[in-house]
Amino acid sequence: MKLKIRFTGQLLPKFSFRKQLLLSFSFLLYLFINPATAVLNFTRKTDTIFKALEIGNKVPEIVLSNVLNHQEHQVSIADFKGKILILDFWATWCSPCIAMIPKLDSLQREFAGKVQILPVAYQSAAEVRTFLLRFEKQQKKHFSLPDVVADKKLTMLFPHNTLPHFVWIDRDGFVRAITEHKDVTAENIALMLKGEKFTFREKKDSKAVSFNFDRSLANFKNLEESQPEQPLSVLTPFTEGFFAEYRVSPIDSVKGRRITFINVNLDWIYRIAYGTDSIYLAPNRVIYKTGDSLHFVSKKSGAEYHDWAKKNSYCYEFSVPASLNSSFFELMRKDLRQRFPQYAAAVKPTSAKCLALVRTSSTDLIGSAHGEFLFRWTPSGCSILNQPLAKLVNYLNASYLQMNPVPVVDATGFKEAVDIDLEANMSSVESLNEALKAYDLKLIEKKLDVPMLTITDNPKQLP
Repeated sequence: MKLKIRFTGQLLPKFSFRKQLLLSFSFLLYLFINPATAVLNFTRKTDTIFKALEIGNKVPEIVLSNVLNHQEHQVSIADFKGKILILDFWATWCSPCIAMIPKLDSLQREFAGKVQILPVAYQSAAEVRTFLLRFEKQQKKHFSLPDVVADKKLTMLFPHNTLPHFVWIDRDGFVRAITEHKDVTAENIALMLKGEKFTFREKKDSKAVSFNFDRSLANFKNLEESQPEQPLSVLTPFTEGFFAEYRVSPIDSVKGRRITFINVNLDWIYRIAYGTDSIYLAPNRVIYKTGDSLHFVSKKSGAEYHDWAKKNSYCYEFSVPASLNSSFFELMRKDLRQRFPQYAAAVKPTSAKCLALVRTSSTDLIGSAHGEFLFRWTPSGCSILNQPLAKLVNYLNASYLQMNPVPVVDATGFKEAVDIDLEANMSSVESLNEALKAYDLKLIEKKLDVPMLTITDNPKQLP
């Protein structure tokens, strides 16, 4: 069978449960490929009263209502005159934002009377309050920063697409810097208090939108569609103006199947193509033995990551007619071998350290009552009703423990559906284990044979 392939533009230098999982995670891809930045995805109502501000502009003395942890329940920008005001735009679902909470609280105490850090959330008071109560319980500490909630005014003054997003305002009410979270340090605050010039890079969010996945990439690029009963593959370089994301279409007995990646690096494309029906290949399940692994992954963050991504990301689409639905991923892997013959990839059991989810007793404390189906998760906990344990393990690997050096593996041997309600910091193994105690479950370090994706240089392609 001949595979139809389309190349557009100049290419860069060489270098069942599964369905549920892929569909569930596609909208969060931006967060996962760059964990230091979370995409902000909500609809803002415009208001012509507020004009977007830039560095050097004076901030109007607006009044902000709906303020938590503040006796007046409202504040005015004028209230902070004479202090450095740092606006922290955040959300309860944003992992890097949450990781900053203890640090910001500590900085506020260190510079009390000279600096005011003001968290700002677009979410409702109920959402933020519920999250903070859980978070403080887990951290065993109260955080005293006031929180602006249900915000519209500040978001229109300082529009942004990604979180965290920080705006620095000087003692006289002028915008002096717009930065990433890594720049919010005691050293930089001290520099601003002394009136010294900032030297770090301004955070500028590109104006990007989601790709219309109802339309094929081939159609978007004005390419010829595939002939009946033939697969179609499209590969183009990074396309300005779109978020990094992907979408897997549902299996259709008439239209066939399609997967579309927009501005995604090779690491993600290979991990999706080589995953199995029951295993999500997290970044910690990939071993690179290539001379140019930087074409696959980068440890950079923020603006530096985006610079790298523009040079090392692709728009890639692979589709098959209905008659080939069952061979979809096999054909996709074949396509990648043709696209990138300089690499060889394979999944095989490898003895490796892992976090094994085990049972600590033979008592059944997790078996489902087989009621409603539910899977709900936030950074501070998750609820599972009538779902397999594998779903919890896959979500931990794909999100809150994705940067853990070793993968999470289900070693319980429990095959039935479970009912579990966890209140924990989902990024902390210690916190998770405290919550798992109630169900006689535990995450322990263990060496097991784990399916790992190994990517090497293809010896047949070497000079």
